[in-house]
Amino acid sequence: MADDWWTDDDDDQGNDPPKPRDLPEPARQHMRKLEKELKALREENNTLKQSHRKNTVTDIVKAKGYNPAIASFVPSDVDVTDEAVGKWLETHGSLFAKPTTDGTDSSSDETVGDSIAHPEGYSISPQMAMELGLISNVTAGGVTPQKPADLLAKVQAANPAELMELLKSHGATV
Repeated sequence: MADDWWTDDDDDQGNDPPKPRDLPEPARQHMRKLEKELKALREENNTLKQSHRKNTVTDIVKAKGYNPAIASFVPSDVDVTDEAVGKWLETHGSLFAKPTTDGTDSSSDETVGDSIAHPEGYSISPQMAMELGLISNVTAGGVTPQKPADLLAKVQAANPAELMELLKSHGATV
């Protein structure tokens, strides 16, 4: 019914914040100026937070003995604490080569602790070294598009002794 106007749910008491169109023109201009300043300050705050996070994570990663560039791979949901970043590195650090900290420059690969030191100053786990060796072996014996035609020409032009030598050079046991 229209008779119970006193129980109307609308708040007509003036407690709502003023809407921009309800304010006088100078107040609206000042409000727009303050909104722009607030937006600029929020953007600056976000930029500074991101920069601080990046610098802190980079410092932690560097302190743990990894290349500082790895910091860009640390997800944003990882807390910026030594413990949290350290835990992430324990979990995912095996994916990255860890520089050796002894500073020696050797001309060949050496075993350092539980990993293999590389001449450029990085160490990799024995598992990764084995896998890289397998990859290297596969790519070294890979067949390029020209190789089959070359092999066919060599086989067709070879005498029996050359054919046996060619087969042995490609891993055949004769």
